[in-house]
Amino acid sequence: MHIIHIRQIAVLAGVLMIAAALMIGGCGGPAAKAPPGPAAASGEQVAAPAAKTGVQLWAEQCGRCHNLRDPAWRTPDQREVALHHMRLRVPLTGEDQREITKFLANR
Repeated sequence: MHIIHIRQIAVLAGVLMIAAALMIGGCGGPAAKAPPGPAAASGEQVAAPAAKTGVQLWAEQCGRCHNLRDPAWRTPDQREVALHHMRLRVPLTGEDQREITKFLANR
């Protein structure tokens, strides 16, 4: 018989809570993209948007579907699992995920 450690139970419970919250609340999926503006239609060069900070990404991406809570509400392991899961569901790049993780870790 395998012995399950308390830490493993806590992580598993966190994952199950996140999964249940996602199934109940869901996520609207990727946001609709705006149609190209006049510059893009005419073939002109359009400047790339400035990179967003972790707090901006967290507020925009996570706040789209979830009520934003104090990041301390979840453990670092639970936040990592949730961010990885959400990266698969919404248009988060690896850099977006790293920026959000850095922001949450410094809260």
